[in-house]
Parts: sequence; structure tokens; C-alpha cells
Amino acid sequence: MSDSFRPVKETWGEHSATFIDRASLLGLLADVARRVGTAYNETAYGDTTAFWVEDGKKFLDYIQNGEGFTAAGLQESMEEGGFAFTPDDLQSLAENMKALAAAWRESIGGNGELIFYVD
Repeated sequence: MSDSFRPVKETWGEHSATFIDRASLLGLLADVARRVGTAYNETAYGDTTAFWVEDGKKFLDYIQNGEGFTAAGLQESMEEGGFAFTPDDLQSLAENMKALAAAWRESIGGNGELIFYVD
């Protein structure tokens, strides 16, 4: 068995202010992934958390077009998860994510994955 290494090219996409704390944002991303039935994983690297979504297209389709992707649609599951937020902050975040979803499509990888860095 041998080890290998390779260079990595990363292109950073458009960012959104979070409006809610990190744990709540990661909970929201996980909730969206579960709603669309795609696998996800989060990995912490120091002060940054990488949130990986297996099917980025399906994930972003829901953000852009899903009837449930509104502050009101997300609020119940966020409350059930015990996440901290104010309704206005959740509304602002949902609107920002919806507005950026088209630009985020450029970040979908060759295997359909989408990775967010939360920092």
C-alpha cells in the first residue's frame, strides 16, 4: 500500500452572510439535504466547517424552487432541532440563499457534489 498526494484547485463562490449562528446554519443545511433526500456530511477544519452535499443540483433546485424553502417552511424544523434564530434573521437568510442559488450552481463539482465552507 502506498500513499499519494495531489494538488487541489478551489474556486470560491458567492458568499452569504449567515444571520444565524454556525450550529443553526449547519442544521438548516442538513435539513434541506434531508428534505431533498441527498446525502450530506460536515467536517470541521479548525475554525471552518466543510458541509458536503452529494446531489448539489437537487439541493439547489429545492432552494430556488421548493415551496417549503421559506422562513415559515423552515421555522418548524429549526425549532424542533433546538436551533437559535429570530424569524427575521431566518427570513433574510432564506431570501439570500434563494437569490444566490443560481450563482452557486457554478460550484457543483464533476460528480454532482456541492461543498459549502462555513467560517
